[in-house]
Amino acid sequence: MTAMGETKERPILFSRPMVTAILEDRKTETRRIARLNLSVMDPRGPDGPAKEGLRAEARRAALKIADFQVGRRLWVREEHYRYGHWELIPGKTTRTGRPKWRFVADLPGVTFDPPAHFRRAMSRSDPATPAWHKRLARFMPRRMSRLSLEITAVGPERLQEIEAWDVVAEGVDDPSWHDSFDYTGRDFIDFGAAIKAFAGLWETINGPESWDANPYVYVVQFRRLES
Repeated sequence: MTAMGETKERPILFSRPMVTAILEDRKTETRRIARLNLSVMDPRGPDGPAKEGLRAEARRAALKIADFQVGRRLWVREEHYRYGHWELIPGKTTRTGRPKWRFVADLPGVTFDPPAHFRRAMSRSDPATPAWHKRLARFMPRRMSRLSLEITAVGPERLQEIEAWDVVAEGVDDPSWHDSFDYTGRDFIDFGAAIKAFAGLWETINGPESWDANPYVYVVQFRRLES
């Protein structure tokens, strides 16, 4: 429970390319799989003909219990590098019965650019010698995060409802998609190429056929907070 007046925070993971897009203000939204009760969304099934008023009310009810709320702050976990070594954890083993190790930092800070020499994982032959190590995003503590975001809008939709302009707002863009201007004077984006690129990105994160599954997602729009 947060104290009165305190803004609740939650961590969120982003890949290196997406972090770069956020830092360059090219990424202002993200899609995350929504754990929705589909019988609440529409008693006749996820694609049933529910009345729009009831559907909108169901969506609002679903969002009330979501992790993503307008005004909530997100702190970004990302891939990083730390200088340290590995130690055995006394009396602890993995699920397969092997000794369990932990990473111990020998320097207080982190770097986000890869050092000239670093280890991608624990060295089995020399775990105790301090060295730079590549650390996955999930291991980043709050105090090391360099990015904070504030949610400005959120809503559920089907994954494949994404539009070409949404793909750009997701931080995925390519100059070849833009064919000058259409008859309205607006920049025109190749819809097929944009959607194909986003579908490929989605499957690298969520696995094969995850695009075809077309799940409900939370569309989370945000702004980057100045540190």
